[in-house]
Amino acid sequence: MVWWSRVGLSVAAAGVGGWAALRYGWFGCTALPEPVEHIALRAPGAPDLAVAQLRRGHRRLLIMAHGFLKAMHWWPQVSMARDAARCFDVLCFDFPGHGKSGGLANISYTRAAAALRCVIDFAATLGYDAIGVVGFSMGAAAAVIAAADGAPVDAVASVACPGDPPSALAGGRQPSAAWRWFARRLGTRLDVEQHLEQGPVAVAAGVAPRPLLVVHCGLDTIVRAEDSRALYAAAAAPKDYLELPRSTHAWPPAASRPVLRWINACLGAACDS
Repeated sequence: MVWWSRVGLSVAAAGVGGWAALRYGWFGCTALPEPVEHIALRAPGAPDLAVAQLRRGHRRLLIMAHGFLKAMHWWPQVSMARDAARCFDVLCFDFPGHGKSGGLANISYTRAAAALRCVIDFAATLGYDAIGVVGFSMGAAAAVIAAADGAPVDAVASVACPGDPPSALAGGRQPSAAWRWFARRLGTRLDVEQHLEQGPVAVAAGVAPRPLLVVHCGLDTIVRAEDSRALYAAAAAPKDYLELPRSTHAWPPAASRPVLRWINACLGAACDS
């Protein structure tokens, strides 16, 4: 075998290995803890949403909203859902185009907020005494926007909420076919046009009088500290700010204990967290 053939095989193997590490490592998925009830949530004019409910007999419900290119079965979020189920019933779902939901995925925060609002409205029919929401990255922006728009929730935790995109990137963007193919391999079906919008700073004050927790991840390479501080400054009381100095972007295992403790206190401290 000539040398360039060996190099080509090495490069191909490295590429396959890198994809496998992303797909089954960082982006890896696992089953939610049993017992779990799977629901297909249908809303007029919207794609079907895959929802999973962990019923544990609690009177309080926690809704978990994942980030872009992730899903409710993303293993770090499943780990947090398992922790949360000790004190709350838990409702997880896939945003459109992600996981088992229908439709196409878009980075648009307003579209994500509309999908989350469908889930919150469904949750409000289940008879819980209180409902909290924790969102990660895109899910954090969706949670702030939905709450500010009047969604019936009692507390919001925003983990690694994005700020405004650079002006050169704002508006409609068309991801390349290669990028769409790569995202599909990770389990996300991208829309042919992505809409990068302003962050939720402008509406953050509308979350009040519901309490808002703004969480910044100290090792975040996507969300700047000034973006998190701007969101906190724009919000009205009651509000809290938490920095996780050793956490990478929107990493649920780092956020799990302090965020669940905060939500537990906001919703009545019905159990030790």
